[in-house]
Amino acid sequence: RSRCCYFLLRIVKSVGGKAMRPYVEAVVEGIQSLLFAPASSSCVTSTREVFPIPPNDALYLFETTGILLGTTGLDVDLQQRCATAVLTPHIRSIENILSSPDLTNDVEHYGEQLSVSI
Repeated sequence: RSRCCYFLLRIVKSVGGKAMRPYVEAVVEGIQSLLFAPASSSCVTSTREVFPIPPNDALYLFETTGILLGTTGLDVDLQQRCATAVLTPHIRSIENILSSPDLTNDVEHYGEQLSVSI
């Protein structure tokens, strides 16, 4: 699975945004399910826990999402919904780390978590 995220990015870059237009929502939902616990339908946000995939794979998936949302000619509303659906759980996990009462007691542990998130 470690190379799958990289290959997905390469395929999306090779095929181009316009050709991927009919598949954007399905691909973004699939990316959500890889980044976070099982997603609900059609780019709708909900509370999810971060799914433990390697940081490089997460970066490939975020880049793929950016390409799909930015180059496929989607309407702004759909772009916003999908971007919010992918980023909100990620931002919430960062906020949870920063609000942890043990943050100052175990700086190394939480620092590691934040560096992976950023």
